[in-house]
Amino acid sequence: MSPKTCPTPRIPQDQRNPREIESRLATGEIRRVRRSTYIPASPDAPDFTTHRTIREVLLRVVRTERLDGVVALETAALLHGGRALYEPAAVHLIVGWNAAGLRRASRRRPPNRPASRALGPRDRRRALGARPFIRHRYDLADSDIVELDGLRVTSLERTAEDCARFLPPNRALAVVDSLFAIAAGAGDRP
Repeated sequence: MSPKTCPTPRIPQDQRNPREIESRLATGEIRRVRRSTYIPASPDAPDFTTHRTIREVLLRVVRTERLDGVVALETAALLHGGRALYEPAAVHLIVGWNAAGLRRASRRRPPNRPASRALGPRDRRRALGARPFIRHRYDLADSDIVELDGLRVTSLERTAEDCARFLPPNRALAVVDSLFAIAAGAGDRP
């Protein structure tokens, strides 16, 4: 994750006027990643590079805002040097049962976005799948947590186990196979 590949996640302070942000969003100049986090929009960029940029920006947010949680699943596999079948944009975090790490600045929702409870099953699934951070709530042993690039990440073994358990079979096979190759010493990138 180099500074050249990851754009600055926030708009500079002098451009944070809400009207300016809304007009830049409307013209497609910037794209909202999460509340108060934006990236420059590049409509001609392939999806996998856009997803990679979004994930790198979100990981920077986790690092700078010191959000509580342990990076897991495909996000952790990519940090370990593994591969994924698809480039994920969301960051998976494992949090405790009473975690207070993901703080919300305000409860106001944009007027054009309905509450997820008011949506039908398909639309609700789509809305929840578009979240930037996906939180999983279960306990982790201290031996299952390592630190990589200033982030708390699940260990290589725990990442392989979680991917095998929770991902769809085709995605799990790709991730677990690349993690086994790393564990066997086949190189940084199998």
